[in-house]
Amino acid sequence: MNLRGDMSSSDSNDAAGERDTIYVYPILSSKFQCPSCGVKTTVTFSKPLSKKVTAKCRKCGAPFKLSPDIRNTYRKDMNITADLYRKPAGEEARERAPVKVMVNEISQGGLGITVTEADMQKFGFQSGEFLFLRLSLPLKTETRPVKVKVKIVNAKRNPETGDARLGLEFRDIGTRAEREIGFFLWN
Repeated sequence: MNLRGDMSSSDSNDAAGERDTIYVYPILSSKFQCPSCGVKTTVTFSKPLSKKVTAKCRKCGAPFKLSPDIRNTYRKDMNITADLYRKPAGEEARERAPVKVMVNEISQGGLGITVTEADMQKFGFQSGEFLFLRLSLPLKTETRPVKVKVKIVNAKRNPETGDARLGLEFRDIGTRAEREIGFFLWN
């Protein structure tokens, strides 16, 4: 594996040698931080990475394992609250009150959110379920509200906190919402 790029020091809470996941895009490179010394660099691959590999940090020499997660679109980390509905707010529904969730990341294809343990027990969200989400995207000078239909594609519980991480895929997204999300991602 060829490691190259700009490096800068940063703190890392990961123990040396622990497995880390890097996100590989079709351009065959990914930003990465050494789990031992915290040096940040860009990892460039000579061919598509399709299986787990062992790499060595160019600065400290620590070995670590990487697992590829091939992604077709850029994901932006964020930390904002949003409202999750079983049905759009205008329709009559037994569970019409929104559930407050934390949006952790967003891409052109969907979102990653965190739902509290209490809300998971109360609403019992399941993979394959269609929901509606309302969030305000923070821009430099304003916030822009966006409402989208989403499908739960995966749900994973954190055994320590009981909270759940849901992977949501956009469905039937309108032109306006698609434009606002795209603008947010690249600014």
